[in-house]
Amino acid sequence: MVPRRGDFLEFLGLVLAAGALVLVVVRPEFPEALVRALSSSTAGLVR
Repeated sequence: MVPRRGDFLEFLGLVLAAGALVLVVVRPEFPEALVRALSSSTAGLVR
């Protein structure tokens, strides 16, 4: 059976989601820094 492209993308998404969840659990300061960086860059675009 040849895997379809959608199956590969679904698998890739699950792997990325699992990795992000592990990162949040192991290093909770990472999401905080990401939110801070995104908010400051967005604020720079608004001005």
